[in-house]
Amino acid sequence: YALYYKGALEPAAFAGLPDSIRTRTAAMPLTQDVADAYPYSKWDAVILNDIFPLDYTTGYNFPPPLQMITDMLDAGKKVFLNSYGAMFFAFNTAIPNYYNTGTQPVMDFFNLRLGLTWTTNVPRWSGNTLTSFSIKGFATDPIGKGISVMNSGGTVSEIYSIDSNSVPLFYSDNVQANILGSKYEDPVTHGRLVFLGFDLPRITVQKWADTIVGRSIAWL
Repeated sequence: YALYYKGALEPAAFAGLPDSIRTRTAAMPLTQDVADAYPYSKWDAVILNDIFPLDYTTGYNFPPPLQMITDMLDAGKKVFLNSYGAMFFAFNTAIPNYYNTGTQPVMDFFNLRLGLTWTTNVPRWSGNTLTSFSIKGFATDPIGKGISVMNSGGTVSEIYSIDSNSVPLFYSDNVQANILGSKYEDPVTHGRLVFLGFDLPRITVQKWADTIVGRSIAWL
């Protein structure tokens, strides 16, 4: 397995892996040397943490994250995507500084392949004050079952609905329609993806962030 990261390595993205997986996972900064030596195609699964927008060019010998994700799924491999900004950058036309008009492939990926429809992005702050919010898991799925946590806020969270193809995992603000986490399996290749549309490291109790990651990786 491989975990590519930009900036600092987030502990929740790595510490939450089960021992059997962590010992076989390489956590690597997204640099030119790493891109040359360890192409993502060599791994069974990739973990993309805090990655957005999905159509950005890294500047290294990697394609945009969206192509990485689709290549992995098309090859029957696995992807863990934690990104509270992927939909925000693709769909939110109200903020021109963020919205990229070249993101149609990203929108098609969410809408057509994953069967997700973007609703809104909720800012989790007011002025200089962080606004905490609840995240709960759907009891019908083993990844979300029994999860009830608080997120300290400070970023946005992706709120969307599911039309087809994906299975809901988590919702926010005690409203089950406010989906912000789901899983997907390609019906042909059986490639799998877990998508979390909230800032995982801001879950206030670390062990629950670790549990969410561990369960997700186990399903993948």
